[in-house]
Amino acid sequence: MSYLRLVVNLRFAVVEAGLSQLIYLVLFSYAFFFEGFTGLAITIGAILTLFVVMQMTGRIQWTEKFARRIA
Repeated sequence: MSYLRLVVNLRFAVVEAGLSQLIYLVLFSYAFFFEGFTGLAITIGAILTLFVVMQMTGRIQWTEKFARRIA
C-alpha cells in the first residue's frame, strides 16, 4: 500500500487495494485448514482474485491515468 499511494492516491491505496489485500491474505491463510485441498483452494482463490481485479480495472483508460500532466 505504501508504494501504491505514491502512484495513485491514498484513498485508493487504503480502501481498495488494502482491503483487497487483507481479504486475500485472510482467505489464503484459511486455505491451509482444508487438509488435502490446500492447493486447490489457493488456485481457486487466485483465479477469483484475478477475475475481480480484471472486472474492477476493465474500463479504465490507462493512457489517461498515466498521461503526464503539464502545468
